[in-house]
Amino acid sequence: MGCGCSLGAETLVPTEGLFFQNFKLGKKLGEGAFGQVRLTTRISTGATYAVKIMDVRRSGDDKSLDVHILREARSESQLLGEVSGHPHVVALYETYLETPGLFYMIMQRCFGSLMDSLCDMPKLAECKLRRMFRQMLSGIGACHDARIVHRDIKLDNFLYGGEDQETIKLSDFGLAAKIPSSGYLKGVSGTAPYMSPEMLAKKSYSTQTDVWSFASTVYVILYGDVPYSPSQPSPAAVKKAIATAHPPPRWMRSAKLAKRYDQPCSGAENFCRFLLVREPSQRPTVHAALMHSFVEDCIPEKVREESPVLIETAGEQVRTIAEMFKLEKPRIISRRLDEVLARLENAGPPLPHGDISEVAGGHCFSEELPQYSSGEGEDKITFATSLRRKGSEKRIVVHQRCHSAEMGFGRGDRRAHTHSGVTEENWEDLLPHILPGAPEERSPRHQTLK
Repeated sequence: MGCGCSLGAETLVPTEGLFFQNFKLGKKLGEGAFGQVRLTTRISTGATYAVKIMDVRRSGDDKSLDVHILREARSESQLLGEVSGHPHVVALYETYLETPGLFYMIMQRCFGSLMDSLCDMPKLAECKLRRMFRQMLSGIGACHDARIVHRDIKLDNFLYGGEDQETIKLSDFGLAAKIPSSGYLKGVSGTAPYMSPEMLAKKSYSTQTDVWSFASTVYVILYGDVPYSPSQPSPAAVKKAIATAHPPPRWMRSAKLAKRYDQPCSGAENFCRFLLVREPSQRPTVHAALMHSFVEDCIPEKVREESPVLIETAGEQVRTIAEMFKLEKPRIISRRLDEVLARLENAGPPLPHGDISEVAGGHCFSEELPQYSSGEGEDKITFATSLRRKGSEKRIVVHQRCHSAEMGFGRGDRRAHTHSGVTEENWEDLLPHILPGAPEERSPRHQTLK
């Protein structure tokens, strides 16, 4: 049970203490500009989850909410909810807006990122690599079927989850946007080496930008470098190389890697070339990509026996690439969030100056989410929505079925790579000068340049 938050009104009353009535906070898994991710346990059942906590208060003020941050938090949870139930997207179960201005997203617990896994797997069975690509495409396709563009497809945002802890799930919808009625989005958003040519040319774009990002991710796995790699790599230089198509992809591993590993197999390379098409109108869709022989052959009914062929990935270079194009550590917009959470958990609200009658924000409400049916012959997965009133509170509690950017929880030597907020190059341009915008027309703070 949880709640959503409506932004239709300027004056709203957050709920008080319901999250801590149901959950106990655990270790911190990650931290971002406007919040953090924690492990959390449901008190009644002992089940563990990840919770993304976004601080939606105005800076230094416990008595009012920042409508822009709250809008983005709600947008992320709503878009995630639209693909909830798909086996290859992380699940979001509940949301809470609570005094003194914290937004909680209760998500499926995961067990490390694909990026970390590849760093420890220099060799993969060809059939496993095919299944990996197919699962990644399946999660992206669920978004596109719902007219959602993820806008930050990369290895870090695919996590391991499920009962076997080996099911790949797409996560982190913080930059996702709904395709408007015009059919196209605008704005530069994502991580530099994975941005599409049309995005960097400041043209309108749609779901095909995610296909380019996925193709760039495949290239990184196979060749240990980004497709467009200038001699002096930097985010700005890489974006220029993508926009100008120079220098072009080499389609081979570096001399250093080539001394130790064979080049990728022809099937994997053909698959990557099939996807990495500069003109978006000629670039295959996700559904066309799923019919490519390299990934179609891994459908269970088509696999007669496990392929003994091993493919040498460039996994050892993956972390180097990620670190090379990683943003400088973002400034944490923190109003002593750790202290606030500790006091809420130990003593309960309200905090000083926490009179909820004076907090601006939005009424909690429930939304009936459509039942999602997964494809490819899997059993239909649905989550029922239940409504109930809680005492005299002016709210409706809803058990949401949603898939959310669930954050990783390290397993073995895997490190959880998470982010719990939107970062920005120019922090001086942030609050309070950001204009409100619908999900498909994000504010400058959503145009993350990594």
